[in-house]
Amino acid sequence: MKHLYLIRQEPFILAVHFKINFNHFCMFRLPSLVFFLTYSFSLCAQFQIGHTSITFTDPARNNRPVQTEIYYPADVAGNNVPLSAGTFPVIQFGHGFVMVWSAYQHFWETYVPQGYILCFPKTEGSFSPSHTDFAKDLAFLCSAMETEKAQATSLFFGHIQSRYCVMGHSMGGGCTVLARQYNPDLIKCVATFAAANTNPSAIAAAPEVSVPSLAFAGSYDCIAPPAQQALLIFEALDTASCKIYVNIDGGSHCQFANANTNCNLGEVISGCSSPPITS
Repeated sequence: MKHLYLIRQEPFILAVHFKINFNHFCMFRLPSLVFFLTYSFSLCAQFQIGHTSITFTDPARNNRPVQTEIYYPADVAGNNVPLSAGTFPVIQFGHGFVMVWSAYQHFWETYVPQGYILCFPKTEGSFSPSHTDFAKDLAFLCSAMETEKAQATSLFFGHIQSRYCVMGHSMGGGCTVLARQYNPDLIKCVATFAAANTNPSAIAAAPEVSVPSLAFAGSYDCIAPPAQQALLIFEALDTASCKIYVNIDGGSHCQFANANTNCNLGEVISGCSSPPITS
C-alpha cells in the first residue's frame, strides 16, 4: 500500500511516500522493529555520548582485524568513560563507498542520547572494497559485542541487550542486506539508506532476509537510482516479512550522510549536486 504524507521540517516541507508490505506475519513482527527503533525514545533520560575505539579480531577469517568506532550512552561525555546504568540495544552501521565513519555523525548524535550503542566498522574504505568482507564485518560485530557483554574487564560488561540491528548507507546499505545471512541468530532487523546493489548481489540475497526491515531512498538519487537499486532490493526481500520502504521526494544520495567530499564529488560528476530540498 502506498501513502503520501507531508512532514514539516523547517525550512522545507518534506514529501514522503511509504510502500508497506503489511500482512498477518507483519502484524506480529512489526512491534519488534518499532520497539528496536523507538524503544529508547520513550525514556525521559537524555544520555551523554561516550566513545571508544576497539579493534576486534575475527578468528574465523584468519584473525582479520576489524577497527571499530563505538558510541554509547554515558552520564558524562568523553572517551572511554563508563556507560550509564542499564542495558542498551546495539546498531551496527555500514559506511558508503569510499566514505568514512565520521560522515555519519548525525546518526550517533541522534541515537546515542536516546539509549543506543552504535558501532561503525572502518574496514573496506578503499576504491576496491570487498562487499562480502564488509558484510561479514557487520555481522561479526554482533558476536563481538556479545563477547564484550560477558567479559568483566570490558567497558560494555553487563550493558548490552542481545538485540542487534544492522544499518547502512549506499554500499553499506547493500552490505547490510548481505550481512543478515552471516549472523541470523543475532540480527533482529535491518535498515538501509539509499542502498546500492553489491557484488555479490544484495538483490539476490534479499529473499533470505526474513526479519523486519526499513528502507529509505531519495527520488533525486542519481548515484544509486532507487528504481534500479534500493527499490529492487526492497521488492526482493522475503515477501512474508514485515518491510517498509520510504521514498523522500527530492532527496539525494548524499543527504543521508553529513557533508562528505567523496560523496559530494560523486553527485557533481553524476549531475545531481543540487537537490530540490536542503537541510
